[in-house]
Amino acid sequence: MSHSETMTPARSGAQIKLGGVNSEFVADLARRAGEPEFLAKRRAAAWAHCQDTPFPGRLEELWRRTDISSLKWDALAIDQEPRAAARTAADLPADLRTEIGPSEERSALAVTLDSSVLLMERDEALAKLGVTVAPFAEAARRTPRSWNASSGRPCGSTRAGSPD
Repeated sequence: MSHSETMTPARSGAQIKLGGVNSEFVADLARRAGEPEFLAKRRAAAWAHCQDTPFPGRLEELWRRTDISSLKWDALAIDQEPRAAARTAADLPADLRTEIGPSEERSALAVTLDSSVLLMERDEALAKLGVTVAPFAEAARRTPRSWNASSGRPCGSTRAGSPD
């Protein structure tokens, strides 16, 4: 990488187009996912923030060695066809099974790929404690009283001593 590549903000302040994503697309994603209203509102607010926030420039310390100029943002495959779910971890590809390790070493497992849920597992001890292991929107639908509708966070996530 040349000096000019490191020192020139390639896309600082430029709005990046993300493959057809706009506020209507974001709202449609929330509808298709069956998200509760408070999650759909948070998704819309996050998208608005994304649109209003320029990418950092290469002169900013945390980004000065990161060149994202070759990324094809407009070619992102955001709306993929759902992938087939696995019945058990044994049905997952071998390289993924190696990464997640043996079942004795985990009490819960959530595997997603391209927004598709491939597998959800939960130890029976966790189930007896009422622990939910599910994609975010599904957990909010299944246990709506466990969510703070104003913040969209699980109610227990703001315990004393917990990070906000």
